[in-house]
Amino acid sequence: MNTVTRAAHTISIVALAILTSVTGSNLWAALNTAPASLTTSHRDFCALVQRKLVDTALPLTNKIHTTKEAFTESKARAKPIETQQFSETDAGGRLLGISCKTKSA
Repeated sequence: MNTVTRAAHTISIVALAILTSVTGSNLWAALNTAPASLTTSHRDFCALVQRKLVDTALPLTNKIHTTKEAFTESKARAKPIETQQFSETDAGGRLLGISCKTKSA
């Protein structure tokens, strides 16, 4: 096989691999529906994040802070498991983001 033929053959294989990968990804995404999105008032958001990070069935407390200062000074605990959560909103009350403090071990 000469260099030109080998290069053309390699390009064909790479193109097929990319096409298969993209098609497979899109098919998988189409067949697997995403879980329901969390609402902006979801009070267990950081607890759910903690359970995703560390697979545990232990009881868990999610402490909600009403001020950023209180959240900043807080610490997540491992025993008993306690996460910290602060929801930041704009002047109109629209959710801008949720901050979490979790423990990994």
